[in-house]
Amino acid sequence: MAARVSQEEACGRIVEGTRLLGEHVGTDAHREKWVQEKVKEWAGSVERVATAAKFAPHEAYAACSKSLQYEWKFVARVVPGAEGQMGQLEGMIRDRLIPALMKGRRSEGPPTQHDVWLRDVAALPVRLLGLGIPKPTETADKDYKTSAAASEAITEAILRREDIDADEHVKRGQKARVAHKEAVKEAVEKEWERLGSQSGQAASDDQCEEVRQSKEKRQSGWLTATPLKEHGMNLSPDEFRDAMTIRYQGRVGGEKSRCEGCGGR
Repeated sequence: MAARVSQEEACGRIVEGTRLLGEHVGTDAHREKWVQEKVKEWAGSVERVATAAKFAPHEAYAACSKSLQYEWKFVARVVPGAEGQMGQLEGMIRDRLIPALMKGRRSEGPPTQHDVWLRDVAALPVRLLGLGIPKPTETADKDYKTSAAASEAITEAILRREDIDADEHVKRGQKARVAHKEAVKEAVEKEWERLGSQSGQAASDDQCEEVRQSKEKRQSGWLTATPLKEHGMNLSPDEFRDAMTIRYQGRVGGEKSRCEGCGGR
């Protein structure tokens, strides 16, 4: 009797949408609201990571690049239209996280051309002088289309109430991944070339030259290493920020007029 009453109540309940296996099912309006709440949550997490970066920038960078950013990347793959709602999150990354990992912004107020240039560079892969933190406002839609194409065989089988052709699913998935990888590689190469030629108000000649030489130098391995103290891989706040400043051809802070390693100014 209790089970029947519970079932009747469930059938009469109006549900606009809900979370299911990490994604959203429901009306478009409820989906937008759900994504907005997630974006607000992620922006808050990025802000907390940026605050922690004041005392532990190396660990904060690892937390975002190796863990936190994959939360919104997953939602972007399974929820359509999320890209247009990522503005708050991207703003927090540009205005709080990136400056916290370096020496801070040159000025308060709106981002300068140099701030925008640094954020654009940070979106590049680490091997190209970036930080490997892409802009969610530019990648979400592409990720969703790739995910939809990769799972197309399963979707069609479910809609037709047919058995899933595993071989066809694998074939389409591989094709979608290859196409996505090639498209991303092409876009990254164009962006890398653009950023390497923007000397002027956005960046200095030395900074642009550093971007152009990043492929040949291959000096970014330290940034991808997990900062484990027991292995001696964690850098102190000063060590990390000085390394980041030198990486982007800025000036180190404090009384350090020369590099402690090579003696150069």
